[in-house]
Amino acid sequence: MHDQLTPGTGDADARLIAEHNQVAARYAVTGSISQAAAMRQLNEALAMVYRLPLVGERLRDGVIAPWQFSRIVTRSDLIDGQGYRREVDAELATQLDRKGSWSARRLDALVDSAIFRHDPDAVRQRHTDAKASRNASVDPLADGMAELRVTTTAEDARVALTGINQLITLVCCPNDPRRRGAQRSDAIIARLNGLPFECDCTPTDTGLPCTGQPDTVELSHANVQIALHVITDHATLTNGSDDGVGYIDGHGIISGDHVRDIAARTDCRQTAVPPKAARPQSNSGAPNLPLPCLPSDPYRFSTAFDTYIRARDLGCTMPGCDRPAWTTQ
Repeated sequence: MHDQLTPGTGDADARLIAEHNQVAARYAVTGSISQAAAMRQLNEALAMVYRLPLVGERLRDGVIAPWQFSRIVTRSDLIDGQGYRREVDAELATQLDRKGSWSARRLDALVDSAIFRHDPDAVRQRHTDAKASRNASVDPLADGMAELRVTTTAEDARVALTGINQLITLVCCPNDPRRRGAQRSDAIIARLNGLPFECDCTPTDTGLPCTGQPDTVELSHANVQIALHVITDHATLTNGSDDGVGYIDGHGIISGDHVRDIAARTDCRQTAVPPKAARPQSNSGAPNLPLPCLPSDPYRFSTAFDTYIRARDLGCTMPGCDRPAWTTQ
């Protein structure tokens, strides 16, 4: 239907009443589905034919699931009409053939890094535009509630949420009846209003003492420590014109300029992984043999090896798990 009514290029048409939208409308009527569902299915079909045919073959062969293909299509809109889309398609297909699971977060990182290698200017400009459009707004909800929305940089958002979670852990005892989301909401509002955040337990009713700490200035600034992990290569940090990329744990791919902005912060500490190679020496002259692994003293990763594994996998590798690398086992 699309090829009969349009030129058949598969590229997006920016006109309000476009041939692409007319095809979706006809398909919606024919299939008795909504216009939005028809548009989504049409976009995915066009992407499979024109933009990502090799990735579409992985869907056909059962290598990826339908939701994963939809995620890749949505994330790869930047390559529509670009001459390098065949290279991106081939790179994505090759990576998808690797064994292991692909969570939503890992798929986003895969697509973003592939596009950035071929067109860093487009990704960089998109980040610049998004940063200039950051905002704060309040949307009214039903039943006397409202939703507070704040858009900011990925690192500031992750640091803010981590700080709120750690504050809740210190202040709220196990007898606090609120769910985690309500605790976050109350903690954020208390911070914005300059009020102390308190545990909501009722020792007089339950007879159990509150074991949480009182929210004080000293608690907020001294006891709450936040670590945000950013992964990149040495060239991206040292070469201001390098088109390298970085990865924020729990967020995804960021541009080289964004990486350098984070590295320039006064609270940033840089660590090389893997560290400089060294060969252990024996003081007794005897050969170095591995120590036995006993139940009372099991084998433990070194700090450097633990960091390397998390930086390599970028997240949990268990099927269905989407936890960030530094919060998983």
